[in-house]
Amino acid sequence: MQLCVISGYSGLGKSTLVGELGRSIVRERGYMIEGKFDQFQQSTGYGAFARAFQGLVDQLLGEPPDRLEKWRADLLDALGANAALMVELVPELALILGEQAPVPELPPAEAQNRFQIVLLNFIKAFTSRHPLVLFMDDLQWSDVPTLNLLTRLATARDMGQLFVIGAY
Repeated sequence: MQLCVISGYSGLGKSTLVGELGRSIVRERGYMIEGKFDQFQQSTGYGAFARAFQGLVDQLLGEPPDRLEKWRADLLDALGANAALMVELVPELALILGEQAPVPELPPAEAQNRFQIVLLNFIKAFTSRHPLVLFMDDLQWSDVPTLNLLTRLATARDMGQLFVIGAY
């Protein structure tokens, strides 16, 4: 996993720079996704990740049926019995995975830990086969759960071909 943080004033061209980089990744059969934080939705945990993964699901739905089936199998294998947590975050994912059984309730700290592990496994399912660029824009408006997840992502092992770009 690689991490890059870009800072600068609004309108400076940070997103344009990242977009150019993304085009070269996509040419190499990779995926580029973007999550943008919103100043007025800071209380919505993981909202930027949800938006980024919605974009990824949209890209997968454009794949040929045989590749989409392979993604389905890989994702179900990676997420296991906790796949419903990802479908809850990204409802469009049900179009690929199908309906999932609910997960058991856990105390808050354990539930957050389980959720972060599921998110990491979801990302690993992609980065083990293809490069993935995750662009997180407007980090200055991020929520605490997402910052904790980004910290965990930065220190995780075996994240494959992941490049996280943050802009603020």
